[in-house]
Amino acid sequence: MDSLIKVLEKTVSSNQADQNEAVVYIQKFCNEDFIGFIQALSDVLYDQQNQPVVRAAAGLQLKNQLTSRDEHVRQKQQDRWRTLPESSRAHIKDRVFKALGTEIFRPLLAPQCVAYIAIAELNEKQWPEFIGALVENARGPTTNDKLRLATLEAIGYICQEIVASEHQQNSRKREITNGLNASMTTIYSYIGQCVSSQNYELMTTSLQCLSGLMSWAQVNQDLMRFLCQLLRKCEMKPVQVPNESSDEKLAIINSTCDCLNVCLERKHSKTDSFEVRTSIYEDENNLRAIISTLDDLNRLPIQQDTQAHLDAMKKLSQVITNILRYVYICHPEKPQHLQDMYSIMKVIIDHPSITVNAESIKFWNKVFALAPKKPNPSINDELTASLLIVCANKLVRAKYDCKLYGYEFDCQQDLDQFQGKYRGEICELCRNLTSQNDRICFELVCNSIAKSAQQRNIDLSEWDALAFLSSAVCSKLKDPSMYLINGVELIKVLSIYMDSTLQQASVIPPDATGSEASLIPDLISTQLSCLSALYVFLPYWHQNDKELTKDLMRKVILFAFHRPDKFIESSRQLVGNNTHLLKNESFLRGFRGLSRHASAHFVRTCMDYSKHLLDIFDFLKSSIDYLFSIVVDNPYSTEKCQLYEGLTLICNENSDDGMKKKFVLELFETISWFKDYELTCDQFIDFVGLNRFEAEQDGLDAQNLISQPVPTAQLNRVKLSYVINFIGAITKRLTSRAALLPEILSFARPVLNLLFTMHAIWLPEMKVKCVKEYQPFLFAPFNSSYKQHILETILVQNSTNSSDTTTPTGSSTFGDVPNRPSKGSSGQYIEIFSWNFYEALLTTMGTIINKTSPELFSYIDVIHLQTALTGAEYLPSLKLHKLIKHFIMPLVNNCSKDQKLIETQLLPLLSKLLPFLFEALDGQWGKIAKEEENPSNGISDGKLDQTQVLADEMVQDQLLRNLSRDFIDLMNLILIESVPASSETNVHNNSGTFLATTHQQSNTTNSRQNQQDLHKIGMLGLNLLAGGPDFVMKVMASTLTWSDSTLNFKTIFINQQLVKHILASNVIKSVDEAPVWFGCMIGNVITSLRMFGEHEQNCSGLLTLFLTLYENLNKVIPNFHEHLEQMTGIPRSTFMKYDHDTLKSNEKSKRASLRKVLDSLVGQKVNMIMR
Repeated sequence: MDSLIKVLEKTVSSNQADQNEAVVYIQKFCNEDFIGFIQALSDVLYDQQNQPVVRAAAGLQLKNQLTSRDEHVRQKQQDRWRTLPESSRAHIKDRVFKALGTEIFRPLLAPQCVAYIAIAELNEKQWPEFIGALVENARGPTTNDKLRLATLEAIGYICQEIVASEHQQNSRKREITNGLNASMTTIYSYIGQCVSSQNYELMTTSLQCLSGLMSWAQVNQDLMRFLCQLLRKCEMKPVQVPNESSDEKLAIINSTCDCLNVCLERKHSKTDSFEVRTSIYEDENNLRAIISTLDDLNRLPIQQDTQAHLDAMKKLSQVITNILRYVYICHPEKPQHLQDMYSIMKVIIDHPSITVNAESIKFWNKVFALAPKKPNPSINDELTASLLIVCANKLVRAKYDCKLYGYEFDCQQDLDQFQGKYRGEICELCRNLTSQNDRICFELVCNSIAKSAQQRNIDLSEWDALAFLSSAVCSKLKDPSMYLINGVELIKVLSIYMDSTLQQASVIPPDATGSEASLIPDLISTQLSCLSALYVFLPYWHQNDKELTKDLMRKVILFAFHRPDKFIESSRQLVGNNTHLLKNESFLRGFRGLSRHASAHFVRTCMDYSKHLLDIFDFLKSSIDYLFSIVVDNPYSTEKCQLYEGLTLICNENSDDGMKKKFVLELFETISWFKDYELTCDQFIDFVGLNRFEAEQDGLDAQNLISQPVPTAQLNRVKLSYVINFIGAITKRLTSRAALLPEILSFARPVLNLLFTMHAIWLPEMKVKCVKEYQPFLFAPFNSSYKQHILETILVQNSTNSSDTTTPTGSSTFGDVPNRPSKGSSGQYIEIFSWNFYEALLTTMGTIINKTSPELFSYIDVIHLQTALTGAEYLPSLKLHKLIKHFIMPLVNNCSKDQKLIETQLLPLLSKLLPFLFEALDGQWGKIAKEEENPSNGISDGKLDQTQVLADEMVQDQLLRNLSRDFIDLMNLILIESVPASSETNVHNNSGTFLATTHQQSNTTNSRQNQQDLHKIGMLGLNLLAGGPDFVMKVMASTLTWSDSTLNFKTIFINQQLVKHILASNVIKSVDEAPVWFGCMIGNVITSLRMFGEHEQNCSGLLTLFLTLYENLNKVIPNFHEHLEQMTGIPRSTFMKYDHDTLKSNEKSKRASLRKVLDSLVGQKVNMIMR
C-alpha cells in the first residue's frame, strides 16, 4: 500500500521522469492483479489519513477503470466490472460509499466512482437498492452538507449518463432509468430538502442534478410551481458593486432556468407531462415570477464581470420563448398572457448585449411563425413599426469593444462569427414583419436609403445594414406594383449616387490602407446589393421604361470591368493623376471585389428576370462584346465568363432555336483554339510553368505595374482556367441540347486530355519534374482553404458540444501550414490554380456528360475514359472525393441506362477504379483499427509542431470519412439505384447449383419473393455481378467493419439487397464456395454488431441481415451451428433452441428472439474464423 501511495504522488509530479515511472508501475499492477489494484485504490480513496492529493489521484485512477469516453472501451470496462467476484465488488462499493463527503479537492472523485459503478450494475439489474442506500446514507445522524453535496453529484453523473446515451439502444437506457424510477419519490424529496437549505453550493448543485432528472423523469405541477417560486425569492435589486449575495442569486436563477427549459423542450413526452408544462402559464403567479425576474435583471446596470447576469437574462428569455408555443396552441383565448410576454420581450430586444437581444429576436420570430395559425390582436402596426426600427439598427455590424463584449467574445473574429447568424435571425424577423405589414416596412426602406443618399452617407456599416434590410423587406412584398412609383424613384436615386461615389475614387489618399483604401468600391458593392433587392419592381417598370433597365444593366456591366490596374482605359482613368493608387493593394483588392460582385449580380439578375430581359438581349450582348474588344489586359477573366453566362440564361427564353444555335456558335468560336489542344504531361508541366520557379516581383512602380507584361506561364494558366470555366458555365446554363450539340462534343476530348495530365502529374516519375519550390503546394494531401474549413467546422462543433472545453477558434495559428510562404506568394498561386483548375475540370466534364449523353460516347471511347484515370491511384483523398462526386457519379448515372454503354464504357472503367479505391480505403480503416487495439505510448517527435500534427490528423480523419461515404454512395448507385433490369434482361449466364435444392422445394410464394429480390439490384449491378460476385461480396462485407456508424447504416441496406439477390439467383457455383463468401459476410456482420450494436438503427438492420444469412446457410452448410459457435462463442445448443422456438414465428418475432441470442456480442470483440 505504501508503494502505491508513493506512486500516486508521482502521478501529479511536475517531473516527467516521475510521471513516466508512475505510469509504468500502474500499468504493471493493473495487468498483473486487476482486482487487487482497484481494491487498493478504493482503500486509498477511503482513508482520510492519506494526503488529499493522493486520495484524488487514487479516485481518478479508479474512475478511469470504470468508464471511458470511448463507447466500446466503456462497455468493456462495465462488462469487466460485472464479472468481478461479489465480495470484491462489495468491498469497493463500501469504500467509495464511505468516501462520499470526505474529499477536499475538486472535482470530487468518490461521487463519480459511485455513479459509474451504479451505471454498470443497473444495466444488468444488479443493484436495485442503490438509490435508497445512497439517499439513506446522506440522511444519517452524522450527515453534513459535504455528504449531501457528494450524494447529489453522484445522482447527477447518473442522469448525465442517461442523457448521453440517447443514441444507444433504448433497452440499455431503460434498464438504468427503471432502476431510478423505482426510487424517484425519494430522489425528488431529497433534492427538495437540499434546494430549501441555506447552503448556496448545495442549492445550485441540487438544481443542476434536478435539470438532469427532468430531461427524462416524470414531473408534476407542484415541481413547476416550486421552481417559479424559487425565481421570485431571488429578487434582484440594483447595487453599486456586485456582492456575493447577488452572485449567488444569479447562479440559482441560471440553474432554475436550466430546469424549466429542459422540461419545456422535452420531446416525445406523455400527455400528463404536456399538461404539467402548460401549468407554468396557467397559474398567473408562475408566469409573473418569470417575467418579473427578467424585468429586474434588465434594470440592473451591466458591470465589467457580469457573465452570470447576461446568462440569466438569456435563459429567462428562452423560458418565455418556450412557454409561448404552449400559450398559442392551448390557450390563445388568454391574450393577457401574450401581452405580458410581448411587453417584456419588446424591451429585451433593445438590450445592449447582442447575445441577450438575440434571444428576444428568436422569440419574435416564433411569434410570427405562430401568428398566421393563431391570429392575435396584440400584433398591431405600432408593434410592427417599433420592432422594425430596432431591427434596422441591430443590422449595423458591431465593432469589438472589450468593455461591452469582452466577457462574451474573445476578439473581432469571434464576434463576427456570431453576428453572421445573428443578422440572419434579424433578417428573418424583418421578413416576418413585412408579411405582417409590408407598407410600413417598405416605407422605412425608402426613407432610409433616400436619406443616406441625400446626406452623402459614406458609413459602410450603415449601407451594409440597408442592403440586408432592403433584401429582407422587398422579398416579402405582397404586391410590388402598389409601391412601383416609390421603388423606381429609389432606384434612380441609388443609380445617381453610385456614379457620384465612383468619382471620389481619385481623391483617396495614396497611403491609405485597409478599409479606408477600399471604401469607394466597398460602398458601391453594398449599394449594388440594395439595387438588387429593388429589382423586384423590374417586371413592372420594364414594360414602359426599357431605357431604365438598359441604363442599370450597362452600369452593372461597366462595374464588372472597373479594375484600375487592368481591363479598359476608362477604368484606369478612375485614379486620375493619383497613379500611386495603382500600387495600393487594398485599393486594388476593393475594385477586384466590386468587379466580382457586379459579375455575380449580373448573373443573378439574368437568372431571376430572364424573360423580361430577352427584349434587350442584343443590347446587353453588344455592350459586353464592345467592352471586351477594348480590353487592355487579361482577356481571359472570370468576369467575362460570368457575363456570358448571364447572357446564356437570357438566351434560354428565346423560342427560336436558330438564334440559340447562332449565339452558342459565336461563344464557342472565341475558344475554338481549344478544340485542337492536346499536350502530354511533360508539355503541360512546361506550358503552365510547373518546372520553373517564378519569384515574386517586388519594387514595381506605378507605370511598370500597368505596362509589365504578364509572364507566359501565368497567362497560360489563366487561359486554361478561363476556357474550362467558360465551357462548364455555358453547358450548365444552356437548356437546349439542340443548340449545344454537336459543337460542345468537340471540347470533350481536350477536357479529358487535361484531366489525364492533372492525374498523371501525381505519378512518381512526373512529380520530380516539377520544381521543388512548388511541390509542397502541388502534392499536398489537401489545400489550405479546405483544411481551414474542416478545422473551423470541427472546432465549432466541439465548442457547441462541450462548454467547459476551451477551443482555439480565435487562434490564427492553429491548423496553419508550417513554413508556408506569405499570402500571395508564387507557391500559393500555384496551389490555388492546381486545386481550383482540377475541380473546374471535373465539374465541366460532369456537366458535359449530363447534357450530352449518349451522343458524347460516339466522340470518345473507353480508351479516353480509362486514360483519364491514369495516375488516379496516387491521388490524395480530397481529389478522389472530387473525382467521384463530379465525374464518376455523373458518368455512372448516365451510362447505367444503356446496356451497350455499360459493356463498352462503364465496366472497363469501374474494373480499374473500384479495386484501387477499395484497397486504399480498407487499408486506412484497417490501420485505424490496429491503432485502436494497440495505441501508441504517447512518445512524440519533439521536432514536430504537435498542434500542426493534430490539425492534420483531424483533417485526414474527416477526409477518410467523406471519401468512404462517397464510395458507399457510388456502390449504392451501381448496385441499387441504376435502372432495374427488365424481366427479359439476362446478364447472368451462370449455371450454379448452390441452394438449388432449396429453390426447388420453395413454394410459389417464395418463388415470387425470389423474383422480387432479383429485381432490387439495378442493371449495372447485375452486370457487375455477372463477372463473379466474389469481389462485390468482399467489398461490401468489408465496409461493414469501417468504424463510422453513419457509414455502417448505409452499407447495411446495400448488403441486405445484395445478399437477398445472391441467395435468390443461383450465382454461387458450388456449395464449397458458400463458406468462403458468406463466412466473410456473416463474420463481418458479427463484427459490425460488436462495433455498432449499441445504435438502435444499426442493430436492427444488422439483425435483419444476420437473420437472412442464418436461415439460408443453416439449410445448406454442414455443421453450421458449430461454425457459429466458433465465431461467436455462443453454444450451438442456444442456436438449436432458437430454431425450435421460432419454427412457426414471423420475421419480427424471429428478429426479437435472435436479438436475445446475440445480445452478448453487442459491444464485445469476437473472433472471425471464416473471413
